[in-house]
Amino acid sequence: MPPEVTIWADTGFQGIDKQHPNTQTPKKGTRKRPLSPEQKQENKIISGIRITVEHAIAGIKRLGALLKSL
Repeated sequence: MPPEVTIWADTGFQGIDKQHPNTQTPKKGTRKRPLSPEQKQENKIISGIRITVEHAIAGIKRLGALLKSL
């Protein structure tokens, strides 16, 4: 990926920020160090962007499955 492209990843891709400098992943909280309200808001923004993309990908896959069955 070119460095100017932003990668919006989930927490399953920990460590990707070491490979790509322009990465956005949700922050994780613990019992000892819970997330601040600002961090929670940032996580909601990241999740909102990601879910839109995930739904679009799922729609493309459904369309492909439908076309193959015809």
